[in-house]
Amino acid sequence: MNKELLFKNALIVNVFIGAFLLFMIQPLIGKIFTPIFGGGSQIWILCLFFFQFVLLCGYSFAYLLSKLPKKLQIIVYSISIISSLFIFKFPAIEQIEVNSTNPISSILMILLANFALPLMLVSSVSTTIQNWYKISTNKEPYFLYAISNIGSLLALLSFPFIIEPNLTVSITSDMWLLGYWALGVCIVSTSLLFFFNKQSNCNTQSNNEGTQANNREFSVKNLLLWVALSCLGTSILLAFTSHLTHDIAPIPLLWVFPLGLYLFTFVSVFGKNKVYNRKLYIFGSFLLIMLLFISKNPSLKAYFTNFSEILTTLILMLFLCMVCHGELYELRPNSKKLPIFYLSISFGGALGGFLISIASPILFNNYLEHALILTAIFSYLLFLVFKHKLILFYDQKVDLGFRYFVLLVISVYAIKVGACEIGKLNSKSKIVETRNFYGAAKLHLNAQNRNTLYNGRILHGYQLIDEKTKELLPTPTAYYGSLSAFGIVYDLFKNYHNKSIKMGIIGLGTGTQAIYGKKGDIIDFFEIDPKIIKIANEHFSFIKNSKAKVNFILGDGRLNLAKQRKESYDLLVVDAFSSDAIPVHLLTKEALELYMRKIKKDGLLIIHISNKYVDLKKLLESLSIDLGLNQVAIRVKPTSLDPYSYSNHYAFISKSDFLKKEIKKQKIEEKYNHIKLSYPPKKAKVDIWTDNFSNIFTLLK
Repeated sequence: MNKELLFKNALIVNVFIGAFLLFMIQPLIGKIFTPIFGGGSQIWILCLFFFQFVLLCGYSFAYLLSKLPKKLQIIVYSISIISSLFIFKFPAIEQIEVNSTNPISSILMILLANFALPLMLVSSVSTTIQNWYKISTNKEPYFLYAISNIGSLLALLSFPFIIEPNLTVSITSDMWLLGYWALGVCIVSTSLLFFFNKQSNCNTQSNNEGTQANNREFSVKNLLLWVALSCLGTSILLAFTSHLTHDIAPIPLLWVFPLGLYLFTFVSVFGKNKVYNRKLYIFGSFLLIMLLFISKNPSLKAYFTNFSEILTTLILMLFLCMVCHGELYELRPNSKKLPIFYLSISFGGALGGFLISIASPILFNNYLEHALILTAIFSYLLFLVFKHKLILFYDQKVDLGFRYFVLLVISVYAIKVGACEIGKLNSKSKIVETRNFYGAAKLHLNAQNRNTLYNGRILHGYQLIDEKTKELLPTPTAYYGSLSAFGIVYDLFKNYHNKSIKMGIIGLGTGTQAIYGKKGDIIDFFEIDPKIIKIANEHFSFIKNSKAKVNFILGDGRLNLAKQRKESYDLLVVDAFSSDAIPVHLLTKEALELYMRKIKKDGLLIIHISNKYVDLKKLLESLSIDLGLNQVAIRVKPTSLDPYSYSNHYAFISKSDFLKKEIKKQKIEEKYNHIKLSYPPKKAKVDIWTDNFSNIFTLLK
């Protein structure tokens, strides 16, 4: 192998390893942090902003490095990489301090303190290596950018399908550290090859670059377009991810797929074989957006399943990102301006991340950014159609008519959105929307004589309103109705103990459970989201009408529960699922051990496991078998005897088998024909979750 080929292969290896490590650690950090801060997709969105920020820092470092003489570049970069190898280590999960009242600054400070330096250096690898290739060969290095994105994509896809199902967090962290050391060795070795490699004459250009250089000269206009297109692409990624996991289907696995598609567009566009077809992706985007609008029509909604909506949304995101990144590639400069090009892209990415993950929750009471991004990209697509005189049909008159039809669709959509907002203000059913870092909540007040709370598309509870007096009624509803699994077992538990009880509840919602409290009872609500406490007190009366003493403990439920005395509670209820998302840290072996320490000897743990996408019953059965606990799962179907309850599913876990005996004694199955009881099998069906390991694949329905 000649020296030039060896050098080129070394560069490819460096770029690939660096990109793989960068996108392997992203879901790993998300897996560590999302459960601690409530388990919702907003934590993943904020982590993506952090990654965009360190990418900007890495590209800035690479840009400054490119201004140095060749020998100095080698020395500075090698020393930086080697030094970080001895400094960096993964923080222990139990040592992470959480500030639930200011989660944005808390998460960002933890990420900056622990991961900023190594991730900045890893993110600088691609640009630095491409710059070295350009200096040595004076050829365009964009194929290395495609290889970088291939490494990123493979890392991202391998995490949920290979790494997470088979490896613990600690083993994965050790693997990453090993890979980081390997990268350090490769960087130093490549630095030596670069040092001894003869520098190309920078006054000459390769034929490939020379034929196009004049069309891609650097200008301020192009720089602003690089930033704008990168910002738009990142905004599409984050807004669509948030929309998917909050409004359509809150499945944790969906967090990975949009990022994978986003990276795929970079791989496709910057690869050697040009795949960006402007007409295909622009007109395809128009059709997909119109299809998405049609799916929102209430009269046609029955024809669109969750799966079809997810698929349409993901394909649309792919097309829109292809347009953004395809146009970005068309505007790329010649290789002399490579560092500033990548710096502009990273700045645009960080700007888009800031707008969606930090600015939007502050500025909007709902997820308005999704509609704004769609409007912006729709307008840009139309601009491209007229700028490049794209023709969809062979008849130009027909094609012109199509363009005006697209304009009409945009206008109708804008009018419809405006009319909906005005309708909300004038509607008898007043809609109140509120949002903070933990997500958006929507309240339908006095809708069909009930106040209803939604998180995304998931109903989190409602309260009946007296038709005549317009007062809120103290009737338990939704998942906590009198004939729900909770209602039936609560009465059974109360009759069995025949005394005042203390109940701990992780997750507040509307506070419906408080209505079951009697005089002398104490109820502690553990709630991470301050806006939910405000909503429960201002728009619902379950807490006000409760005869029990009600306390609110703000912050993560598991962390605050750990601070309570041993055997504090008779009943402990876990219902902290935000829009069906799974807070993994509340369902691990360590979590169940904590719950058992906090309930009394004859106490009862109640976990709400109703979920469209994940079968939590199998997990809790396996955990109960592993810990030697008694469990009964009760699934309840709607019944005319309790018209205010929904289908619900609960797991009841205890240290002794008193509940099983009471169910048999009271003949519960005969008394209630709308319930179904199930007990754990002799052997566990799935692997148990721990703070160090979880695999959601085995639980998907």
